[in-house]
Amino acid sequence: MIGDPSGRTKDRESLSTDFVQENIIKMSSILSTIFSNSLSLVSVTPAQPVLKILNNADWYRDINVIEFLSGFARSFRVGAMLHKESVQLRLQSEHGISFAEFSYPIFQAYDFFHLHQNYKTWLQIGGGDQWGNISSGCELLNKCTQEDIEGLTVPLLLSSSGEKISKTANNAIWLSPNKTSPFQLYQFFLQTPDDTVHQYLLNFTFTSFEEIERIILDHLSNPEKRIAQVHLAKQVTQLVHGERGLEEALISTKALFEDQQLLYSLSRDSFEKLFKSVPSVSLSKEEVKSSADKLVNVVYHLPGINSRKKARKLIESGALHINSKKVESIDEKWSHDTHVIRDYISVIKIGKKTVQLIKWT
Repeated sequence: MIGDPSGRTKDRESLSTDFVQENIIKMSSILSTIFSNSLSLVSVTPAQPVLKILNNADWYRDINVIEFLSGFARSFRVGAMLHKESVQLRLQSEHGISFAEFSYPIFQAYDFFHLHQNYKTWLQIGGGDQWGNISSGCELLNKCTQEDIEGLTVPLLLSSSGEKISKTANNAIWLSPNKTSPFQLYQFFLQTPDDTVHQYLLNFTFTSFEEIERIILDHLSNPEKRIAQVHLAKQVTQLVHGERGLEEALISTKALFEDQQLLYSLSRDSFEKLFKSVPSVSLSKEEVKSSADKLVNVVYHLPGINSRKKARKLIESGALHINSKKVESIDEKWSHDTHVIRDYISVIKIGKKTVQLIKWT
């Protein structure tokens, strides 16, 4: 409801209470699922650890604003807050910074204070961009309690080009299966570059250091088999989506990239389930009938192509597959019998990574 200014050039959009509440429910569900899945991937003691998810609105609801400002907030010096990098960047931007976002570190520090007092929490973990907020909380608690309070930050996830992977940068990989399907998550990690895969195995899996070293050695001996990427993709997909999600991802991958017969054997329900988050376009047979004598006249309807010139270039490059079969010629004719599965769907693969669907009505 307030918003962290870190990594942003202007204030976050104001969200309604109902929207925030919906996010809380969805995020809590995702966190519970991942925690539960993790227990099957890591050795745990006989006493199973318990996950507790708290909502800080529950303790702010009863706090008097005058008491908060005249008590807790007195511990913060404006000079120190102004020197924080996130605040400096915002002050230099054309949008500046609101008092609400400027006060964000005070609230994050109070969260830490409340959790320490009520749940004996002594460690706060966050992304690298949270260093200023976390250190503020540590300094405050050390002052208030004279106890050892710790903060730990981890590097942000970056793309191979060094760009932050996030919703702000429009390149997010989501934990929700409604936003990123198990198949898409699996494919994302399967395409991890060789120079990044070792670090990702350390970051995102419970595989032991010794086992990771063995996997990397095997991978270097047979790089074309992508041994390290396959292990990484399986581990992360199972962590986020469980055994069933991993099974879905493996079936989808096999159908699209390895076994054409499997693709044709999938029922309509299976297509809907396995590829529900894959980009698609709906076309009617009548809509394209008159112009569909050539493949290019259908392909140009795909998302991101939208012109016959682009469609022609794509076919000429040899990067286009329809239902796992490579399109060999720009002159290939379109045929519903050949190019449509079960009179309902065409699976379009562009290059090694991009998969799109044409749903026929």
